[in-house]
Parts: sequence; C-alpha cells; structure tokens
Amino acid sequence: MPKVNKEILTPDPKNANRGTEQGAEKLRDSLQEYGGGRSILVDRDGTIIAGNKTYEAARKLGLPIQIIETNGESIVAVKRVDLSIEDQKGRALAYADNRVAELDLDWDTDQITEDFEAEIGDVDRLFDTWNFDALTGKQTGEVEDNHGEWQGMPAFDNPGIKPYRSIKVSFATMEDFEAFVELIDQPIGENERSIFFPEQEVTAQIGYRVQSDDEEEEEKEG
Repeated sequence: MPKVNKEILTPDPKNANRGTEQGAEKLRDSLQEYGGGRSILVDRDGTIIAGNKTYEAARKLGLPIQIIETNGESIVAVKRVDLSIEDQKGRALAYADNRVAELDLDWDTDQITEDFEAEIGDVDRLFDTWNFDALTGKQTGEVEDNHGEWQGMPAFDNPGIKPYRSIKVSFATMEDFEAFVELIDQPIGENERSIFFPEQEVTAQIGYRVQSDDEEEEEKEG
C-alpha cells in the first residue's frame, strides 16, 4: 500500500467543529503513544470530510498517510497488526479514541446556522428543533397556539416556581423512558416537555401568553 505526501489533503474550510486546545493536545499525545487508529475521510478531490483534527495532528507529527480508494459501498476497517484489545496498549487506545473525540468537539454555531439556512448537510435531520435552538441560541420552532402547547404540561413555565437547576434528559428507547418515569415515581404527560422534581403544586396557565421582545420593551417603557 503506497504512502503519499500528506500535503495533498485539504482541510474542510467549513468544518463545523472548531476543536479545542485540550482535545488537540490529547490527540497528539494519543498518536505519539499509541499510533494511528481512526481514519481520515476525504472526497474525490482530497478535501477532508471527516478527520480534520486527526490530519492536523498527523501533519504536525510528520506521520505519513495512506490513501484507500472506495465508493462507499463497503466499510474500510483499519487493522492494527501490532495490537490486541486484550493488551494494555490496545485497551488504552480504545479509551483514548473515545475520549479525544469528546474533548475535541466545539461546535461552530455560525457555520451550523449557515448550513441550516442554506438547507445543506442535513442539519435539520441531525439536530432536532430543541437541540438546534439550545446549541445556537436561535429560535427556529414556531408556536401557533401557546395555550394549546401548554395543555398537559402545567410545569412548563409556571411564574410562581423558579428552578434551582435545569437539565435535559434524552431517552434512546421507550423502555428507557418508562424506566425513568418509574424511577422518579412521577407521571409525565404525552405533551409535557418540562417537569419539576419532586412534583410541585402549580397555578393554572389559563390567561398567560408568550410576549415578544418588542411587547416586553413597550411594557417597560409604558
């Protein structure tokens, strides 16, 4: 398998992952200590689709890169003939691979928004409305009937209760959701998007509505 000059590859100029200093440091350490693991994916012109940070680290360390051509109809598996998952080094690489990917992720929200608005990259499929809004600080979802949205979830925005802390909990399966409901011993309605734990007595939401920013400003000035 031929080795090629690493300079032929071009980093993605619109990579939505800015990376982090800590992630870059851990990635270089991993490559130096355990060698290469996760591959780099490039398009037909040599521009990187995935693995931009790995490429940057490999270039700084002077590591050669091997190109394997494929049309995407099969999966390329990288076989490390010098490692075993039962060995200390093999297991350490498994941890390093997952941990570095976690540490080296820093979303570029401007790039994600640009791609979202241009309807490219399937951003709308990869980020649901709530995740996208939380990530970018923008509101993309529309609520036509606020009172209808509140039906069945009185704790959604009760003016008399202020939470100490709020977190988002996601469930991979219905079984996981049902196990969570059983664990907290608290009912969660079908339309409910927010709850208090332990359950609180709340006032009715009838008569409340969401104000726009302009309305809030006018109310303050008045």
